[in-house]
Amino acid sequence: MRSINRIYLLLTAALLLVVNNLSPFIPERFNFSNDYQHQLFISWIERGNFHPAVPADISQQRIRAYYQNQQNGINVKAEFDLKDAVIVMCRETVPDHTIQTDIPQQEHHYRFFLELFLFRLNSDRSFFAEDLANGLGVTLSLEIEGDSNEKGLYLFAGGERFEWNRILFSSAGYSYRYSLETTTGKTINLQLPEYSQLNSRLPATMQREKRSEQIEQLRSDRDMTNTVTSLSRNYSEAYPARRDVSVNLPYHTDSTAPDRSLPLKKYIETYRDQIWGLEMIHNKIDDPVAFLVRELPRHELRTTSNSYQLTAPPFRENITPNLELIRKELKDGVMFDTLTDFDIDENGIATLITGDRISLSELNDQEIEIITPFLNQLNAMHRVMGSRLINFFLIPADVRTIFVLRDPDRSVSEFVSYTDLILMLSHYWKGRIVHFGIERVKKVNNYIELDCLLVGVCHDSGKSDFAEVKFALSKSFRIDLAMMTLHTNVEPIEE
Repeated sequence: MRSINRIYLLLTAALLLVVNNLSPFIPERFNFSNDYQHQLFISWIERGNFHPAVPADISQQRIRAYYQNQQNGINVKAEFDLKDAVIVMCRETVPDHTIQTDIPQQEHHYRFFLELFLFRLNSDRSFFAEDLANGLGVTLSLEIEGDSNEKGLYLFAGGERFEWNRILFSSAGYSYRYSLETTTGKTINLQLPEYSQLNSRLPATMQREKRSEQIEQLRSDRDMTNTVTSLSRNYSEAYPARRDVSVNLPYHTDSTAPDRSLPLKKYIETYRDQIWGLEMIHNKIDDPVAFLVRELPRHELRTTSNSYQLTAPPFRENITPNLELIRKELKDGVMFDTLTDFDIDENGIATLITGDRISLSELNDQEIEIITPFLNQLNAMHRVMGSRLINFFLIPADVRTIFVLRDPDRSVSEFVSYTDLILMLSHYWKGRIVHFGIERVKKVNNYIELDCLLVGVCHDSGKSDFAEVKFALSKSFRIDLAMMTLHTNVEPIEE
């Protein structure tokens, strides 16, 4: 059936080319590679109150089509990227004159990802943009001037679609930033990592979206037959009224949490194929100190004006739960970040802001300067596991991950994302004290590798889950491969 559908699309494309592209493009479910992209398209159509306009330009690689808002007559151009004659990605294109930048060559490389986000930000469900941001490691933020009642990026998922006056592109250290200044006075900021990282993370992100549980719910909520029939029958007919949109939190929040009482092996077998995401909590924190005390109740907290030192007894020397955090004020809330300060002595021993001492003697000066702030971030991500602080410190790492579990028998499995494994364990270790330490930084075949230890200690029983974690880094000093060997229910060591 799938091959027949592909042939149908190719024949449709050929026909459009013959008639000089004078027909509108009205895709149906079989034109899309999966339900996720199909539902995204419908969400974008409904939000924009669109009907298709001519012409449509179809090639083997993509379809370029125009859609017109039925109320104000504005035309918007969309592109649909094809693979094996079906749609795999949807983008809302940006005219060159709307972009303002001093680095046009770099901006040209990032334009594709901007257009992916524009299509999703102009859909009527927030999770489409959030899924992409989480997968690619992109930070989305919303600036609102003169309206303190509106909080959260999800507000763009309701009401009329947004249009922009201009889009600014600039560099920000090792990342780049788009600022979309809308006609309503709001600004959407997209903080993007390096292009190579975006490119490498995109395939795994697309694969995970195919398994989205939210799509199944969205599809059942919609009257799909009426929507598509209306679109095909009469372009000027109004679409069905949109439902009110609520915040889409990840499925593993407290109200729908997986069962942590399961043995770890059963827990992983049961939930490993689920979609794991982050919770938007920056606009839910009224008292930062109370939040930290609630999330990390067994740490001792010391505060200054906007920084926080959290300490607890170490698991063993250099394997600690200690954190040095800084608070950053946003217009719609607060966020926490880690301090990345360090000192290094003449023997190549780095002392991190948390007091961790790590030998970097095998690295050159440039490698030390680049990697040491990352080591602070790596420590923080693992040490906040088991708490909601993981929503601030998760480092996107959609990389192949070998997972060896000893419970007590040895079993080996593979994850497509280290991020998913960390989120699974973070939920399972809720309420535990999590220790993490970097035991060794070494060079193997001119690539950097890290040997680490991760321990989740249960306060009541004293037992722990104890993991040896190894990372191989790429030439751009990002996690390229991960391996974790986890021992469960380890008895406390008697002094």
